[in-house]
Amino acid sequence: MVSNVLDEDILSDPYPLYRQWRSEAAVGPVTFPSGLVVWQVTDAEAARSVLADRRFTRALRALQRAGILGMDFGVGASMLTSDPPQHTRLRKLISWAFTPRRIARMRPRIQSTVDRLLDGVADADEVDLVEALTARLPGIVMCDLIGVPEADRPRFGQWTRALVTTATTGQERAARRDAVLAQRQYWQQLVHARSATMDTSLAVDDQPDLLSALLTARGEVRLSEPELLAMLNLLVVAGQETMSSMLGNAVLALLSHPGQLRLLREQPALLPNAVEELLRYDPPVQRCDLQIALEDVTVGGVTIPQGAAVVVVLGAANRDRVRHPEPDRLDIRRGSPDHLAFGHGPHYCLGAQLARLETEVVLGTLFTRFPGITMAGRVDQVPRGPRSLFVRGVTALRVHTAAPKGSDSL
Repeated sequence: MVSNVLDEDILSDPYPLYRQWRSEAAVGPVTFPSGLVVWQVTDAEAARSVLADRRFTRALRALQRAGILGMDFGVGASMLTSDPPQHTRLRKLISWAFTPRRIARMRPRIQSTVDRLLDGVADADEVDLVEALTARLPGIVMCDLIGVPEADRPRFGQWTRALVTTATTGQERAARRDAVLAQRQYWQQLVHARSATMDTSLAVDDQPDLLSALLTARGEVRLSEPELLAMLNLLVVAGQETMSSMLGNAVLALLSHPGQLRLLREQPALLPNAVEELLRYDPPVQRCDLQIALEDVTVGGVTIPQGAAVVVVLGAANRDRVRHPEPDRLDIRRGSPDHLAFGHGPHYCLGAQLARLETEVVLGTLFTRFPGITMAGRVDQVPRGPRSLFVRGVTALRVHTAAPKGSDSL
């Protein structure tokens, strides 16, 4: 079977195709646009099995030997492209920054940023919410966390978009290469500058930002320069592009389901439930990164051969009717966290709680402050992007606003 998932109509709505795949073969080979044959997993039970099975590797060297790049960003092994114990070491190094207590302390800063961004469009009759809010907030939050100077932040949007786009043309491959080189050079310069100015007497937990903390811990945990650069790249791409896609998808889903939006306004306590259901309904990451089978592995009654490339289709697994009754219906009362939007197993998204927090603040503030907000066009006219096998979001979302009601959350 040849995959046409980069066709515009599929990018616009991949879920009918996912439904077809699940009915034909929950586990089976498919040919990617590059010609690579990949075994894809589309039902929830098989997906969980693969994501937790150490007989599949994401190690960068194994992927490179197989001629696979996936979402590798060209600077070295990251948490995305490593297995335990290397993955465990890298994850532990930054896990302190994503504890529930630290994430909760970020709420006031995120709230004030959302308020400020919406202040900028408060008097507009029509606005692109992607440009005004959903593409801007995630970069601000992640750059704050890492410690990227404010003047340097605008360039990251172009870089991250090039890195997550599945390059199929010479122009796209050149843009990706340029982004890799430019971002690597930027990080090297920032690391050098921060190393010369940071307070080395402070402990890791006392450093003012994540980069300073990583530099403080670098010698203790044997963090190489390629690993450091790869970690910074991964954090920015995940914090910028996937989070922007998550916010855009969530806002679009509620605007295109007015009954669900009305229910959320009537019952604001449903907001956490709504976030989980929106993640299930249209996740920003449609596929996990590629893996390689280290031996023959039987999944869902199908044997995946040793050396085969494997991909879990999260967007398909989240619409599996065995686990989620009426999966194509958005129902914010469902709200079960029993979805795979953040993955599963050892690679479960470290930033899941931060993503939930940003989404809660955005939805709560936006729909309270603009109670009369409506789409400025049809749902099927909303442009989707980037053009990627992995990330799916909204590249523009024009809305009509109403007089602001205030800046309180739902």
